[in-house]
Amino acid sequence: MRIHTAIKQLQDIDTLNITDEILINILALEKYFKEYEFIHAFIGDNKLKKLSKNIKFDPACKFLLEIRKEIDNIFVDEFPYYRKTYYRDLLDSVIAQTEYFVLKNKKKY
Repeated sequence: MRIHTAIKQLQDIDTLNITDEILINILALEKYFKEYEFIHAFIGDNKLKKLSKNIKFDPACKFLLEIRKEIDNIFVDEFPYYRKTYYRDLLDSVIAQTEYFVLKNKKKY
């Protein structure tokens, strides 16, 4: 899986998995939600939040859209976890909120 260039330069890169990469890119979008709270609560590893600050808006969006397109090749839906469904729905929600609240329905991607 392709790792985001902004993350590549950081030390603990070998410990990141695809879930971490998705989360980091979602967290990177938070600062662009000026009028609305995007992430209501984050109780994950603080290292991931710090890594997200190095990622700009366009690369984060492109990464998440790329992952969304490849979701069938990355995750599977197995009882009881249904990871593909979960990540597909999560990414669809993040993309829709970004288009509506940040881009103001002026689709850029």
